[in-house]
Amino acid sequence: MNNTNPIIPLYTSRGDVEAFIQYPYIFNRLGEWIGWVTADRQVYSVLGFYVGYISDDRRILRKRVLESPRPAARRLRRPPKSTRPPPSPWRPS
Repeated sequence: MNNTNPIIPLYTSRGDVEAFIQYPYIFNRLGEWIGWVTADRQVYSVLGFYVGYISDDRRILRKRVLESPRPAARRLRRPPKSTRPPPSPWRPS
């Protein structure tokens, strides 16, 4: 299957992978949809609230004080459900 939207990891400030982007959707490590990103790297929650922006080092950042509040974005449709493979017997629980 040729997927045109690669999966891109998002990192914490400590360098741990905490989320993934499959444009435009953002998923947590459990595969739950937690938000989306716009073409200009602005990040919104699933409820449409502004979260921040994606930095060049693939972290979600935000200014502590915004010059003007950002309006909530239009909500995206929920991504299609995917089936996860069964857990590996070699992976500890």
